[in-house]
Amino acid sequence: AIAHEAPLNSLDGGLDSAATRGGVVSLAPQLWPPLSDGSAAAATERVAHSPGSPSATAASSSAAAAAAGLAAAGAAGPLGAPAVPTEFTKLQSLTPKLKTALTQLRRSVVGTSGAAAMARGEFAVAFLLMLLVVVGTVGTAAAVLCFGFRAKLSGKPGPRQATARAAGADSAEAAEPPDRPPPAATPWPSASPRPSLHAGPSPRTEVDARPPSEVLCPSLVVPEGNELVFAVPEVLVRDPQDIAFSVVDMGGRPLSQVAVDETDLHCGIHISLLDDSPLAWIRTGGQRGRPAGVPEVCFPSGRVFCTVVQARPSLLGSDEHRQFGGGATAYELRDAAEQRLYTMHGDFQEKAVNMLGADGRLVCATERCALLLDGRPHYQVRVAPGVDAGLALCALLAIEKLEGPRASGQPLVGSARS
Repeated sequence: AIAHEAPLNSLDGGLDSAATRGGVVSLAPQLWPPLSDGSAAAATERVAHSPGSPSATAASSSAAAAAAGLAAAGAAGPLGAPAVPTEFTKLQSLTPKLKTALTQLRRSVVGTSGAAAMARGEFAVAFLLMLLVVVGTVGTAAAVLCFGFRAKLSGKPGPRQATARAAGADSAEAAEPPDRPPPAATPWPSASPRPSLHAGPSPRTEVDARPPSEVLCPSLVVPEGNELVFAVPEVLVRDPQDIAFSVVDMGGRPLSQVAVDETDLHCGIHISLLDDSPLAWIRTGGQRGRPAGVPEVCFPSGRVFCTVVQARPSLLGSDEHRQFGGGATAYELRDAAEQRLYTMHGDFQEKAVNMLGADGRLVCATERCALLLDGRPHYQVRVAPGVDAGLALCALLAIEKLEGPRASGQPLVGSARS
């Protein structure tokens, strides 16, 4: 009996093979080889008569029972095949069902895992979108706060303040008279230096000057809210000259060019921009029956804009003449109809000159100054808002030709560019 128990371990393998082939296979030949009647009797007899056995009768009965059991197990089945125990047949029939059940269980587990994974993925995507929205909102708020803080530190107006200022500017422009021409942009820089020593009140707070209906240099009309400051070298004399120099800002940088040519019949002073674009022309020689001492301020085409003449004696004793430090001599700018446009008086030798509008308001003032990069004497010119700086420059140069010193050894021909 012990010798035939080892093959039982291969029961599962044998059942699988048999189930795979789809037939009913008897496992008895592999597990219990058939014994003939003679072999069983011989085995019984050997056990019963073996020497040294303590109980021959008990051994004989045990051997006989074992032999009978083996013979019964190995009895021939249908068609001569050994019979298979009923329990093994039932187990064999259950094996395919178990496999089918396991397969279905595995599929259900996989499906459940996939659905769970999909649900987890959708939750992760929703969480990321929510996180992006929160981060974007916080970043926008931080940027707005930083912009407002920087604007507060730099003093620049914010969007609402800029809109309010623009609306105020539009309303101010709408309130201006329609006949007042807008001031032209000027290529010259503007500044607000200290008040002039000889000019009285500052033009910024005193002057509300308006240019005449016709402007000599539209591109040099000082914009509203600004004050134009520049310097002119003291190089003009009463005698005829042939020189050129530059009008500069207070840092010594050229702003425009002045060319004096009094060597032929067409004596004059030509003023132009740095690119040689003509601005105006001052005729210093007498023309059209006028005396030689009456300069004419002309357009670049040669058409006369105004003349520079000595003021009437009645003006010399007026209150406005004394208020602004007027001297014994004054000059007027008159248009073609002999109407007074501006009046200029002061100390012409000391370059302390005031220019008044037709309404008596101060529109321009001059005083001597020194430049760091040029050792020659200069005088500073301050022009109020809304005033033609080109006309003011022409008037000052024309008066300088009338009131300037004699040559007295100075070269009359050459270049005096700064």
